[in-house]
Amino acid sequence: MAVGEIRKIDLANNKITIKHGEIKNLDMPGMTMVFQVKEAALLKNVKVGDSVRFKAEKAGGAIVVTDMQAALPLVVAQTGLSTTQPTGVMAPVSATKKETAESAPEMTEGEIRKVDVANGKVTIKHGEIKNLDMPGMTMVFQAKDPELLAKAKPGDKIRFKAEKAGGAIVVTDIQPAK
Repeated sequence: MAVGEIRKIDLANNKITIKHGEIKNLDMPGMTMVFQVKEAALLKNVKVGDSVRFKAEKAGGAIVVTDMQAALPLVVAQTGLSTTQPTGVMAPVSATKKETAESAPEMTEGEIRKVDVANGKVTIKHGEIKNLDMPGMTMVFQAKDPELLAKAKPGDKIRFKAEKAGGAIVVTDIQPAK
């Protein structure tokens, strides 16, 4: 089982965001990511900030959490994901810092991989998007304004802003890298 801290719970879509350590059975390094949850019941007794042990598996092209339980303080302390108070009660990391998801978007470094002007989409290989608590990866974004893509071309080094809007992550600004 992997160990992590719950960052967001989406009951409507049966999804959970977990900042986790290595998931050995999937050969996945530690990161923060959104998982589909196999059964809604797994979300009923957890809240944002909780430290958990969980099992994740590949299913139908997605990574799905199939089991989840409260993490033991010793296990969590060994991973460095959370701290233990002298009483032995786990202190969620979110209690010691402001949630980054509520922060204003800041510029993120990236490289354009593909531009689909007709559909208003752009594929960007990017670094961490701090305001979304998202690790670096390559992904397709919807452009808030298709005009943002007018001068964009594959290979361009850029700085961009992204935020959640209408259930999707959209690019709201693109500028050439400095």
